Amino acid sequence: MNPNMRILIVDDAQRMTHTLADIPSLAGHQAVEAASGPQAFDCVLTDVRMPGMNGVEFCRQLRQSQPGLPCLEAIHRLRAALRGFSILIP
Repeated sequence: MNPNMRILIVDDAQRMTHTLADIPSLAGHQAVEAASGPQAFDCVLTDVRMPGMNGVEFCRQLRQSQPGLPCLEAIHRLRAALRGFSILIP
């Protein structure tokens, strides 16, 4: 990642976005949490399974307005991995 990136973390579970926001912040990046909705960012990390628009469709639409934007839609897999490390995530 480039230094001083702004990273949007999208998940309908607020505890998950708080947990994930700590990771880029520790590396000196700006993490912004949201339940939904695009803004101008360098990278997007989103949940796949959300009510309404899912993460895959969110990234597809976001890439139409910002081609080449890295958009990772796999938080549910990360959530399961973190549970394996006994981190308290609902």
